[in-house]
Amino acid sequence: ANPGTYAGGFTLGAAGGLNDGDTAVAFDGSSGRVSLGNVTTPRTMEAWIKTTASGVNDAIFSNRGAFGDSIAYLGVTAGKLRAFHNFRTPADLQSTTLVNDGNWHHVAYTWDGTTGRLYVDGAEEASAPQTDAQPLGTHPGSIGWDSPNGDWFSGTIDEVAVYSTALS
Repeated sequence: ANPGTYAGGFTLGAAGGLNDGDTAVAFDGSSGRVSLGNVTTPRTMEAWIKTTASGVNDAIFSNRGAFGDSIAYLGVTAGKLRAFHNFRTPADLQSTTLVNDGNWHHVAYTWDGTTGRLYVDGAEEASAPQTDAQPLGTHPGSIGWDSPNGDWFSGTIDEVAVYSTALS
């Protein structure tokens, strides 16, 4: 529903994660992103990623507003997958598995309104109650970039999907 606009340092045509002949996009980690326009109430985010970055935060998907509220975030923090809804939730989720080993990983985060679940390569890595009185809203979404903190993804992303419902 949201056609993307590429900006900054990116390379189209990188080898994809599914071995199906489809290609991916490589991001430079300092300016490459895909702007999606307004994204309303994301409840599931998934992608195939390949990275060796070990920075503080590398955003895969974010629709954080100027104040960091009413948002969804999926990214890599110090080599581990991280996700959350809203900053006021009681728990961010983080994987135990490192995803910055240079191999392709399928990563996903779902939020059903009460519980967040984080998956790496089809296995649930973490779950926790994630509730907030503040409802999710509509903010500009990005692939490879997080607006408030300026966190850029360094690596390759393929097959991104964002859903307004929590997938099982």
